[in-house]
Amino acid sequence: MTPPTDERDTTKRINMQAPTQIQKPANWQDFETLCMKLWGRIWDCADTIKKNGRTGQKQYGVDILGKKKGEDLFSAIQCKGKDDYTNSKLTKKEIDKEIENARHYDGKLIRFIIATTANKDTEIEEYVMEKSIEHCSKGLFEVCLFSWEDIVDRLIEHKDVYQWYLGLSNYIGSHNLEVTFENRDVEYTINPHYCEKTKKYVLPDDKQYIAYLKADEKMRELADQLCPQKLQSLVHSSQVKTNKSWCRIPLCIKNTGAVEVELVKMGIECKKEYVLAVNTKIPSVLDGVVGSWDIMPSELYKRNDTSCGLMYEPRERLIVPQDEKRIAFYIMPCPKTDQLDINFKLYTREYFSEKSLHVVVKPEYHKSTEYVVVDSNKDKKPDNTEYSFCFEYE
Repeated sequence: MTPPTDERDTTKRINMQAPTQIQKPANWQDFETLCMKLWGRIWDCADTIKKNGRTGQKQYGVDILGKKKGEDLFSAIQCKGKDDYTNSKLTKKEIDKEIENARHYDGKLIRFIIATTANKDTEIEEYVMEKSIEHCSKGLFEVCLFSWEDIVDRLIEHKDVYQWYLGLSNYIGSHNLEVTFENRDVEYTINPHYCEKTKKYVLPDDKQYIAYLKADEKMRELADQLCPQKLQSLVHSSQVKTNKSWCRIPLCIKNTGAVEVELVKMGIECKKEYVLAVNTKIPSVLDGVVGSWDIMPSELYKRNDTSCGLMYEPRERLIVPQDEKRIAFYIMPCPKTDQLDINFKLYTREYFSEKSLHVVVKPEYHKSTEYVVVDSNKDKKPDNTEYSFCFEYE
């Protein structure tokens, strides 16, 4: 295993926090031990997984060996310690070298994992995936890459290893703000409403169109009998019209550490390809009128840039252990979006950290049809579907 290129400064290491607030190992030996314990739990072979050889011996790219429960062949892990402070990254050349070394290992492998403290890199991940496909097509072992964020995800799933690592790292867990949805959930489901109108081009004698006209006429007659048009307009004018495409997102910020933390601010952001807009509330015709009466500025406000983001700056910054703050905001997902991530940047007096939460989107579509009558078949066009906001009177 290749250790970091220079000595780590203890003070810097304490102040520099990895994403999801879990600090990286202080040295490559600790990282190797962490990988052995973690994959021992993942593969359900904690009693048999072991480090390969000892420092100074030829290891053929294999630091850890284990046999996943239910499999006959061994899996291997190569641990690559990377130093954040010199911006050290995993390279394609290193990957090629480690894969080539593993090919010469005396024993057939079913999988080869490169575990690294380097942060995720899309280009490197795609390269490893290509190598894995190439290998599997030749009947060789599959190749997998686990960056630090991937390891953190697995670590949180295995609480015994996580607790061991907290004890190993001392500082980890002492300063820790956790961001979740309400009820401490890390996944949340929303149900935005949209109008889905399909435009159809038909001839005047189209049977479906004629049936639609008859049904629409009956519905109008029934509506007039129950509530005349003048009365309908009066009723609607006295009601508030709400855009049901907006969805509320409730958050909980809790101090799960051992000491108090001063939260200066927290950035909230969604990707534009999944979200149309983000706001502190559902927009209303009264916005600007009521807002002018506010004396105190809001703790949660829209950012001044063009991103789908908000900023939270609490007036009471100090959060003691086990205490929490609750806030809520609104998002409008793009139609046909089934999932999205919300990203958070926490700026505290003690450290900076990043986190993401997953949102499952289950839209409800209110479908309607608009018929366009044409003179001949040559004037017909393909059906066209349009989506718009869904308003309801309350």
